[in-house]
Amino acid sequence: MYTLEDIRVNIQPIPQTVRALDRQPLALTPDSKFCFVAPSVEKGPIKTAVEGLRVFFAKIWGEDCFCDSGTKVRLALDTAPEEVKNPEEAYRITVDIGGITVTGFGEKGLYYGVTSLLQLCRGRGSEFCIPAVEILDWPDRAIRSFKQECRYGS
Repeated sequence: MYTLEDIRVNIQPIPQTVRALDRQPLALTPDSKFCFVAPSVEKGPIKTAVEGLRVFFAKIWGEDCFCDSGTKVRLALDTAPEEVKNPEEAYRITVDIGGITVTGFGEKGLYYGVTSLLQLCRGRGSEFCIPAVEILDWPDRAIRSFKQECRYGS
């Protein structure tokens, strides 16, 4: 079972806030089916996020895992809460027994939210247990970036 610290460490970069929900975790089995709801776009970060998540689910549970009555997996865009400093790259993930919701507060935010969700998905074969959690994240700086140091310089 996950602890809050496990969740914080497993998602890179570490999210701003992680809150455990007083609910059962979401258990996914080999027979799991998913009702996938996502914005429809032609290109950009949202399309990349949607396709990445669909490929992940299809690879584990098969191409026929999508239906109208399965576990809800919702991707959405919404307005950011006041405490979020960089809404374009911010997101919220909510996971509970009722399903998964990834809300981006901008197109890039939805992409980063899906990326973090995939980091939460740990299991064996086609059996996963995703903790009941709410994650709210945004970058400290104007944009998300990655810097790697080595002995030869930046």
